[in-house]
Amino acid sequence: MDWNLYKQLYLDFEVSINQGEIISQSSVDVLRNYPHDLPKEVKKSLDREMTGFTDTLSQFLDKSKSDAKVKTQTSSKRRKSDSRGRKTDLFYPTLLIAIYNISSGRQLFKIDFSKVIYSQQLAMAFAHFDAFLGDSVRVILQVKPNILRKNKQIAWNTLIDLGTWENVLEHLSETFVYDFGWLEGKDKLDFVEEKFGFDLQLSE
Repeated sequence: MDWNLYKQLYLDFEVSINQGEIISQSSVDVLRNYPHDLPKEVKKSLDREMTGFTDTLSQFLDKSKSDAKVKTQTSSKRRKSDSRGRKTDLFYPTLLIAIYNISSGRQLFKIDFSKVIYSQQLAMAFAHFDAFLGDSVRVILQVKPNILRKNKQIAWNTLIDLGTWENVLEHLSETFVYDFGWLEGKDKLDFVEEKFGFDLQLSE
């Protein structure tokens, strides 16, 4: 692998980590007072759908209205709601959370999104780091193929299918990286230090 290509892999990794940080911080700020601080058009659409639902529910609970009239008005209101403005997929999740909060004696929209947001950021950070570490191992194996000297077997038909020595090395490297990928996080760092001599430390 060309050095400039590997440098680009590192830059992509760094950008991904920073993107995750931006997304997390922005999401926490926007969702801190959910749904009031949503972007204007999104909030407008959600308000419209919530209003349509509460109006329909009120009609359903009104014993003086016939079933036929309720169905007609419900269908008409839904068509009207769908025909104007921006649609949003937030209605049903918001409704379910509101119902849960009411049944639990909480405020209607008292939702702490920060734990979910930061958990997803952490999971994505580990995923990006895992991918970058695998790419790094792949590059090291291209520079130092002797590391692939292991007491493993390869089928003759696989060798014939691969055709060239370069393809054989690539196949062995990918197998090595695949096996490396199954190690736990700390085991990967220990493996990199033991096998390649790099002392990687986790910092808070």
